[in-house]
Amino acid sequence: RASTASHRSAGVSAVTLRPAAATCARSEDWAAPQPQAGRRRSMPFGFDWCRKSTTTSRTAAVDDDEGWLDARCVDVLKRSLGSCVACVQHKERYALAKVWDRRRMDSLSIASLENELKALRDAQIQRGFLALASSPDTVALVTEYYPGGDLDRRRRRRGGTLSEAEVAFYAHEAWAALKAIGSLGWAHRDVKPENLCIDARGNVRLVDFGLSKFCVDGRCRTACGTVAFAAPEVCDVALGIEKDYDGHAADLWSL
Repeated sequence: RASTASHRSAGVSAVTLRPAAATCARSEDWAAPQPQAGRRRSMPFGFDWCRKSTTTSRTAAVDDDEGWLDARCVDVLKRSLGSCVACVQHKERYALAKVWDRRRMDSLSIASLENELKALRDAQIQRGFLALASSPDTVALVTEYYPGGDLDRRRRRRGGTLSEAEVAFYAHEAWAALKAIGSLGWAHRDVKPENLCIDARGNVRLVDFGLSKFCVDGRCRTACGTVAFAAPEVCDVALGIEKDYDGHAADLWSL
């Protein structure tokens, strides 16, 4: 879990930063997504396969003790060729589901899923992992749902800017999260507002570990991430000027 509750900077007072959380906690930000009346929300592919009785063999669910295979789709948040992200509900709990069409998964998609699983299953980094399920046609990764959305959406909802107090609070929490995973040998490698989400308590949660890397020596040798937020040393590796870079330092630069 990239939790920041137990990490505090000696140079930053938690007392002066905490009020920003109350400022951010508006009712419209925390409302759970609801299906629109008269419209049926459906995924292009996803959980329906697990409800159908079929003689087709399928891989058993992995790490699905709570029965998330029975979740229903509430809203599709993002679609792309061969995958989608949706908010799903199981009993009284909401979750975020990333669903891939197995037939369209290439080597990069598989590598990204493997990286994210390694990070999510590391309980010290991310406790939001709920379930992994697969069939001959579908792979679904179910993680914790963050009702506050991501920082980029929050910024746009506020007219394009955030207050100085909010920026200080979110920056401190994101820094503490990066410090925590860095101390465990992980580099996120794709730090950006879209990957910093707000949980129900108003705290920042670092998400999307698809490009993360466990660096034994702290060095990364692959240039990846979002160009607009990439550190100069990452660009140097992409251009062949350098052979490696400090993953944790690059994450801090992106922040």
